[in-house]
Amino acid sequence: MTAWQRTESKRARPFFALGSLENALDRAKILLGEREWDSNSDEIMIDPAEFDGLHVAIRPEIETPSVLEALGAHASETSLVLALRDPMLKLRVVHEKWPITGDLPDLISLSAAKVEEFGHKRGLQISLALVIEGDLNSEPGWPKKHGTWISKRTFTLRLARGKSAVDIRRMTKEQAREWTGFDGALVHVEYDDERLTGEPDDLPLATCYVAEDIFDAMQGGSKSRALHGIVKTEIIAAVLEHAKEDILGVDIAPKGSPLATVLKQLGTSTPMPLGDLQKIVQNPAGIRSVIHDRTGFVKHLGSL
Repeated sequence: MTAWQRTESKRARPFFALGSLENALDRAKILLGEREWDSNSDEIMIDPAEFDGLHVAIRPEIETPSVLEALGAHASETSLVLALRDPMLKLRVVHEKWPITGDLPDLISLSAAKVEEFGHKRGLQISLALVIEGDLNSEPGWPKKHGTWISKRTFTLRLARGKSAVDIRRMTKEQAREWTGFDGALVHVEYDDERLTGEPDDLPLATCYVAEDIFDAMQGGSKSRALHGIVKTEIIAAVLEHAKEDILGVDIAPKGSPLATVLKQLGTSTPMPLGDLQKIVQNPAGIRSVIHDRTGFVKHLGSL
């Protein structure tokens, strides 16, 4: 790979001949696993457990005809470039590039190995840009330096380091029998009323106890990531079942509340409507179906 350095700042860019291309990449989208994020979400917080084995892809969604028309005779000197920035070395490297006049990819995929190589399980910055590959003649309003970007979109994945939404603890068989009536219960959730719909704070949304054998297996080993996914599904379902009355008792999800966060997590490219969640929580099977879909439960189960 070759190092790529930006040669022009965005604030001082007198390229009035290319003004129509500044937003050429605004429709680009990022996919994490099989989930497509809203095109306006340039900064995405990732749970530490989700970073392991994470597959990332970019959907450029460029309107090629209008780009070629704006570039005119200079189109042959322009490329679509995907660059990755190493957060530790603070170096941006060209991962792949395509001549703008050729066949452009509908989807650009990054393997889990590549995400780990450049992310170090700390964060990842992915830049998609239209870049001048040759030295142009000095024409008014046109860039003239090799490597100048004329449109750019950067997605940043950051590791969520805040306090966990739930406090997960180990549950012995004796505790499981006392709290649930069964030695072999997988989870037991303690939830305080109105926590989901209340003001955000630093306290966990709920305290969740996980069967000791499973809790220990989640701490490491080949099956830990899959177990995290499966247990996460059960915890979310249990919390929503406990919070059913809170969810049904509100007309809107207060901005910044834990409920607003849950709706965002249960949505696809946009948050799930509150009315949809209110219907789902009245059907325990429905709760698990949507959570299975959003958390990749089947995939986690199949990897065991």
